[in-house]
Amino acid sequence: MYPALFRDYTDEDTGLVEKRERLIYMEGDPRIHTFSGKTGRFGLLTTDPLAKEHKETDSLVIRPMTYRCFTGSVFTNDDPNKQFAELFFVDEKGCISMILFNQSSKYNFINMLRRLGPLQRPLTELRLTITVEKVTNPKGNYYAAKFEAEYVDSELEKSYRRISKMAARFYSVYSYATAEKTTQTELFGHNYPIQVVEGIQARRNRELELARQNRELE
Repeated sequence: MYPALFRDYTDEDTGLVEKRERLIYMEGDPRIHTFSGKTGRFGLLTTDPLAKEHKETDSLVIRPMTYRCFTGSVFTNDDPNKQFAELFFVDEKGCISMILFNQSSKYNFINMLRRLGPLQRPLTELRLTITVEKVTNPKGNYYAAKFEAEYVDSELEKSYRRISKMAARFYSVYSYATAEKTTQTELFGHNYPIQVVEGIQARRNRELELARQNRELE
C-alpha cells in the first residue's frame, strides 16, 4: 500500500527478491531519544545499543509523525499530574522514535502549536528545530526545550514528509511505556492511535483497582 516504506532485498543464495521494511519499529516500543533538563543535552536512552557511540547535542531537528500531550507518572514516584509531551519521528537510523518532554518544555511545545495558525499547515508537514534555553528560578537552574517549526520547500524535505506521513498511517505509533502510566490525555496529533492508548489505560486502571481490592482483603 505504501511502497516508499519498503525496499527490494535480493537473497544472495537464492536470487529471490523480496520486500523488506525500510523503517525499524515494534508496535508500542519506539526508539527512545532523550532530553535532559539538567544538562540541556539531547541523546539516546542509556540502554540503546548505540548510546555509547552516539554524540550528545544541544539541538535536535525532526519531522514529527504525530504527538501527544498528557499528564501521568512516567517516572518512579512521579506526581500523577505531571505534564508531558511526547513526539514521534523517524530518526537518522530509520527507527521510528520518541522523545519525551515535561513541565516547562511541554508548555513551550503547546505554545509553539498555538503559533502554527498563520502557517495554515499541520505540524506533520513542518520541520521542527528543538533548541534549549537556560531557566533560573529560586530553586536553581535548569534547561527547557524551545520549539521552532517551519515549512521548507525542498525535495529532501518533501521526501522526509512523505515517509513520515506514510509511516504514521501504516503503523500504530505510540509508546506502551507512557500509555500505561497516563492519568489523562490532553491533546494528540493526527494519526495518533488514541483508541489503542485509551484501551491500555483502561486495562491498567482495572489492574490497579483489582490490586487495591486484594490488599484490602489481606
